Amino acid sequence: MYKNKIKIEPNNISTYMDNIYYCKITKNGDGLCNQLFSLVTGIILAIKSHKKIIVVDKFLNDYKSNSYSYISEILNIDKLNEFLHSKYNIYICDRKKAKLTIHQINYGTHETKLDITNIILEKYYKTNLLHVPAGINLNILAQEDPFPFHKKYVFVSYSIGNHLLEEIFDEEYSFLKQTIHINLFNPEYIRIFGWINAIDKNLFDDILGNLTFVDLFSTLTDMFMNNKQINPANKINVLHLRLEQDAIDHWSKMNSMEPNIFKYIIEQTYIKLIKRYVGKDEMNVILSYSTQNSVIDFLKANQYLYCFTDKLNIGREINAAIDLNIGCHLCNNLFIGNFDMFHLNGSSLSYYLINKYKSNPSIKMALINLDHILNVEQKINL
Repeated sequence: MYKNKIKIEPNNISTYMDNIYYCKITKNGDGLCNQLFSLVTGIILAIKSHKKIIVVDKFLNDYKSNSYSYISEILNIDKLNEFLHSKYNIYICDRKKAKLTIHQINYGTHETKLDITNIILEKYYKTNLLHVPAGINLNILAQEDPFPFHKKYVFVSYSIGNHLLEEIFDEEYSFLKQTIHINLFNPEYIRIFGWINAIDKNLFDDILGNLTFVDLFSTLTDMFMNNKQINPANKINVLHLRLEQDAIDHWSKMNSMEPNIFKYIIEQTYIKLIKRYVGKDEMNVILSYSTQNSVIDFLKANQYLYCFTDKLNIGREINAAIDLNIGCHLCNNLFIGNFDMFHLNGSSLSYYLINKYKSNPSIKMALINLDHILNVEQKINL
């Protein structure tokens, strides 16, 4: 059964190719949030250019590898489509499930038509590709004129994945005016990475806030809570410690500091915020690949409650997605993160969480400005 039906009216200058957006979300070295931001940017561009279907290429499992997953193995595509269709009249489709099925092709008027499906499929179709060149004589192809001396059209009914579409193409003096080109065989996927406010910040935030992960990640979140004996009725904080070496190298340059000096200052900044805002009876979930640093030493020495998320042997970016899911679902009190909300710079992972938390007034946020590490923290709901 086809869940969704879209009708596309005649367009004198475009082919159907113009109504599909082929979205590539990764290049070598991309982390999780760069891929999510590229996806959101692709969706925005598709909406702005009135596309109907977005076909999404693969997800990079680890920025250091060539291991990939399908996007439907990371994100809940059904939930995303409920949101996208209801609000923006567009659908997203995993490359894995993007199968082209031609149902019927008619030639004529709305009232009088000839079925030319078999003729077209025999001459112009191969698996996942329909290409009917402009300029062919439709009367000769159909071996008759279905309605002489009247304007006629080619009506194409087909589906991509679960999405049923109907499209209408023009003829002129019995010649096909537009190329019919529907290509899922070898399309060119386009990767465009856009920052939060590069095109439309409100639209970016809306889409980003409606990206949800697959149910498996929620199961892993529940297992994490059980294994760590975390009681959701108690106060739970999320601490995003951006102390990995790549972050130290990058933001030390932004601050014109030696890496060791920057590392010391940011560690002391985290410690200061913990002293100021965190109670010792509150559970602190640490999101970080850096497990040995002065912040952890401080938590241990002063008997704060804390735990790290588990890292599975499935790729760094999938682990980061699981971390995000844990962070989204567990935090009910305080988030310490790394983002400048005034100038919109900092950690994209922190921004993802901020965007999720901002609708919950019970979650307080203390945010470090990584570009200007000596600035006072930004406070939300504090």
